[in-house]
Amino acid sequence: MGRLLAFSELWKQLQLDEFWRVRLGCSREGTDWEHVLQTLVCYRLLDPGSEWRLHRVWFEHSAMGDLLGEDFSIAAKDTLIGVWTL
Repeated sequence: MGRLLAFSELWKQLQLDEFWRVRLGCSREGTDWEHVLQTLVCYRLLDPGSEWRLHRVWFEHSAMGDLLGEDFSIAAKDTLIGVWTL
């Protein structure tokens, strides 16, 4: 959990949350694309692997959802693919 907290603090200190929130926004269904991107970047930095592994294993075994106040839907396979089409 310490690595996730450090990443989250760095993300905020670099103001990446504000930078990406303005540019990505939310979908009509309520998907917060900045949170999806933050999850992908954190995963690639701390425990690199495929989107399939993030979807199937990493997200539910990490505290990322708790840190972001999000449920598993931000790590759903269709959501992860959707962020690359923005």
